[in-house]
Amino acid sequence: MKRRIEDINEKIKKGDVAVISADDLSDMVRNGEDVKIKDVDVVTTATRGCMSGTAADLSFRFSEPGVFERGKMLRLNGIPALPGSAPNERAGYIDTIVYGTQESLHNPGYGGGHLFKDLVKGKEIEVEVDTTDGRTLEETITIEDMNTARIIGFRNCCKNYQAFANSKEGSVKTIFHPKYLEGPYKECSFAGCGELNPIQNDPDLEAIGIGSKILMNGAEGIILGHGTKSSPEHPFLMTTAEMYDMKPAYMGGTVTSAGVEVLNTIAIPIPILDEKTLKNAKVLDEAIDLPLMDIHDRREIGISTYGMVWKNNLKVSYDPDACKRCDECLVEEYCPEGCFKDYIFEEERCRNCGFCTTVCDTFKCDMGDLHVICEGKDMRIPVTYRASDRMGARKASLELKDRIESGDFLLTPFERLEFKRRWWE
Repeated sequence: MKRRIEDINEKIKKGDVAVISADDLSDMVRNGEDVKIKDVDVVTTATRGCMSGTAADLSFRFSEPGVFERGKMLRLNGIPALPGSAPNERAGYIDTIVYGTQESLHNPGYGGGHLFKDLVKGKEIEVEVDTTDGRTLEETITIEDMNTARIIGFRNCCKNYQAFANSKEGSVKTIFHPKYLEGPYKECSFAGCGELNPIQNDPDLEAIGIGSKILMNGAEGIILGHGTKSSPEHPFLMTTAEMYDMKPAYMGGTVTSAGVEVLNTIAIPIPILDEKTLKNAKVLDEAIDLPLMDIHDRREIGISTYGMVWKNNLKVSYDPDACKRCDECLVEEYCPEGCFKDYIFEEERCRNCGFCTTVCDTFKCDMGDLHVICEGKDMRIPVTYRASDRMGARKASLELKDRIESGDFLLTPFERLEFKRRWWE
């Protein structure tokens, strides 16, 4: 049986399309249900977490024409960016690209990801422009003042995410941990949403490709092509969407021990076109490899599975009655989202990274551990930080499911993603 995207779209328009979230489909398989191609038309997938390769393309009128010739440097809430690519000589416009991992000069711990969320929330942004004639001009803008506000994910939705551990004595500050990774092998961190992750459900990129419509932070966007560093073994996607319709709850910035990071949520529909695409979408955490890498040189030192780390433990819980109100609160000091302040837990800001549970008994979540054979030893290494938020990803996959079922989201024809460059050899 071979379906066309046009056939699925007709079912969406008629209101009789069958949509299943990827993790729900996996649970059905675990429970022994024989899900056949006649039972499902679309599987919704998603991932949420730190995505370093993210930038915003912004364009806005900064002044009246003739006030300055060109800008040579600008800062948005203190975050440096270069004017360009269009010079806009004497036009008063600024075009710029802001990196999600760029940190503010004025506010440590505030980065591009935080700026993107503030823009989407409609907050006022302080802009400073250094001009070519030696002046510094200042203005306040909002997203409503921008004629272009678009996020580009240069390297998102990797199929094969990884775990990291420190193989040596001592501790290492890293973007993969809010405090540090203590060694040797005393703890580890990992990223990836396992069986909910988009490319894990379409590993050969046969059901999604260039032009496929997606949700990026809740806004409709598209896949542009392969992401940077993409290879057959480790494929990435390049994605984009306008910021105007994004939802702040799906995006933002986070703080690690080695700098700021940016958060994105991406949901992608997998059209079930034939028996092979359905078989691929039935992937289980237990069958998805989770390589363990040495933080020092990115060398693979062991391998586990996502079945070890995602076991009904998606959400962090907090018991305020158990809080001892310590004078020095490690949760407040190291929470990547800053969602615990003055002994108050702002649950809506939490992305369930779980680090708080490793330093305070007031917070609970079974983080799991990695069972690996490493350096000839059988090890179980506790997980102390999750760079991905599977609960947030599930929320996005269910939102996409609802949009498809309501007829608000149609699938798009796509061009197959092919590997034309062979840099990885």
